[in-house]
Amino acid sequence: MGTETRLSLRKSMTTAEKQPFFEDAAKQKTFKEAMPACSFYMNLGQPPVQERRAEALGVENDVTMDNGPEVHDDASRCVGEPQPEPVQMAHISNRLEVMEALGEGGYGLVHRVRDRYTGVSYACKFQQPEASCSEATGASIITEDEYLRRSAHPHVIRTFGLVSRPNNSTKGVGLLMELAEGCFVYHCRESMPAFSKSWGYVHQILQGLSYIHANRILHLDLKPHNVLVCKASDGSAILKIADFGLAVKLPGDQLGVMLPGREVCTHNYRPPAAMIAGSSKVSVTASTDVFAMGCLAFFAFSGGHSLLKENYKEHVLAASAAGRVQKLLDEKLALRAKQCLRPNHERSQPSQITFVSKCVRATCRERETVPALLVRCQLALENLVRT
Repeated sequence: MGTETRLSLRKSMTTAEKQPFFEDAAKQKTFKEAMPACSFYMNLGQPPVQERRAEALGVENDVTMDNGPEVHDDASRCVGEPQPEPVQMAHISNRLEVMEALGEGGYGLVHRVRDRYTGVSYACKFQQPEASCSEATGASIITEDEYLRRSAHPHVIRTFGLVSRPNNSTKGVGLLMELAEGCFVYHCRESMPAFSKSWGYVHQILQGLSYIHANRILHLDLKPHNVLVCKASDGSAILKIADFGLAVKLPGDQLGVMLPGREVCTHNYRPPAAMIAGSSKVSVTASTDVFAMGCLAFFAFSGGHSLLKENYKEHVLAASAAGRVQKLLDEKLALRAKQCLRPNHERSQPSQITFVSKCVRATCRERETVPALLVRCQLALENLVRT
């Protein structure tokens, strides 16, 4: 890599500016790991790292299958393949110019930023600037960087490290990411993807989710707003999973963690067990993402319609008391499929409905694994080619 594309960031934060990160041992460790003395890779157009055979993470019954995504660590990089490098923690005013706002999440405000030296634009997620925002948000952005800094998959958003605003608060921390064209919500609703394309989109998201799970990370907020759309050189859409603000790392060899139900997924993508649990803790596993994946697949198949609507919570709570949650989900799927799936594809609707139903199950053990869903999706794509 020549000097024209490899520019070092040598400007360090002062001791006073670092102080908020050292309030406890955990933040200190995170901060040190987040600011290696290195430059960052400027060329966003490099080809993705090739996937290799590896075991994919199963769910509760610990089933594994071959052909899963590669699990990356420092020792398993593909020789000769370019890798994104973290940006040294540096003042954003020294290198990057903050431009217009792109969007807003639960704890992050995303802006477009431009590199003054190269003219390259990125997306940068900052903590919400309001004073009422929790200090934990700064730590969440740092944690998100830890989860994503080694990611090298074409369907997971790429990150380039942490930057900071010139102040004495963790609220100045930002996560630098590749700039996307938009999110899947607007792409799906505006372009009304053809039947074959909608299966292709689901396949892309599943590939990214399989990679995340293989790295023992649960996303826990999979929804159309958190799937970004980038453009390939031929103009086709490349979908990338983003926003790991609610993600958790599975400890050791455990297959799940316990979290309050209200902290799991966005409302209309939340599994019934988490919805019923409310503020009480509930077991969260890879199958939690599978439930949300089913709702997301319905969104793609229907051209931008939600499977579960505003009254989902009250219906689940009522059905739980009567012991008929699964019947409720089946009824909702049948009704929404009739309302939203396009009539000119009636012959192919059963495969779509079956796929969604394999994900949207009341209990986690009834949901298919991501590897099994990938096989189901690949078969659907092959059938489309034959016909």
